[in-house]
Amino acid sequence: MRLYSLGEIDWKDTQLIYHAMAHLGHEGVVICRPRGPYFCVGFHQDVRQELALEHLKALGVPYFRRETGGGTVRLDRGQVFYQIVVRRDDPGCPPNPERFYERYLQPAMDALVKLGLGAIVAEPNDILVNGKKVSGNGGGDMGDCKVLVGDILVDFDAAKMCQGLRCPTEAFRAACLRNMQENITTVDAERPGTTVEDVERALWTAYLKVCSDGESMAMPPEVLSLAKELGTKLLSKDWLTFSGPVHPWRRVKVREGVHVGVLSVEEKRTVLGHLQLEFHDGTLGSKVIPPDRAKDPDRAVRETLRVLKAGLAGDGPLMKDLRRLLHEMDIPKDRMDGYVKDLRASIETL
Repeated sequence: MRLYSLGEIDWKDTQLIYHAMAHLGHEGVVICRPRGPYFCVGFHQDVRQELALEHLKALGVPYFRRETGGGTVRLDRGQVFYQIVVRRDDPGCPPNPERFYERYLQPAMDALVKLGLGAIVAEPNDILVNGKKVSGNGGGDMGDCKVLVGDILVDFDAAKMCQGLRCPTEAFRAACLRNMQENITTVDAERPGTTVEDVERALWTAYLKVCSDGESMAMPPEVLSLAKELGTKLLSKDWLTFSGPVHPWRRVKVREGVHVGVLSVEEKRTVLGHLQLEFHDGTLGSKVIPPDRAKDPDRAVRETLRVLKAGLAGDGPLMKDLRRLLHEMDIPKDRMDGYVKDLRASIETL
């Protein structure tokens, strides 16, 4: 396995190169960062349900749908990426996903420690400093390889992230922003004056220990050739506009254990209002939100409560949608009934 230290490169190449490596079965670790900002969604996500596409178009901010899992992220030159591609038949590749993450996240942890940060892993794949996320990671199988992609936040603009997300209400956007500000940190915030170059050097030192073939500043020609070819597919309208199922709920994961969700409450195909939920390390909070620009917000809340109380009294469509949303928010299965009971009781008192 070789370490590829590429520095600042075109935003598209920060995604296409590791895709090409995986499809070729070419093992390696890539350290890089993008020249400009873009949004990136996971394989199982629908960009039209995840992103405020008109807003991004007006700003000229592109977006990408990768072949690995995970959630929506905003990426820019204030973040340093590390991307690990390992053949599944490599004797050193743990077959167990948890052990795979553990093995190849350890160098990122070591790099943060070298920078003076006390980092811990919030399983399965977030890295926290002082209880806040400083690194998000995702991965999966691609071709004959296992892939792990992650970044370290040297700088992060939560407001720009939230403006690029599709949000059913401005109250939901505000809740996402507040939770990001409270639960995401950066290297610069923890260690002022630390640069992206400092982080790159720390990652280079840490990941070189698992790369017995040493370092290279350039990718092999066959990888670059396939990356260009893959760009035709992965940047095509058909790939980017993959259509997933439309749900009456929306959920944003801020970090492991912290989610913001909203469930639209409808009657006769008209949205009366929304049930907004925040899940924070085992605690679930809720509030009823009227539609944006409602002519009579108080009446909208009353009508929403009326439908909520009726819909959550049994096991009808509204209750099923609520359970699906809570499942997406990582509510433990063995505690789901308790959360639903408490939520139903709290709504009855409103």
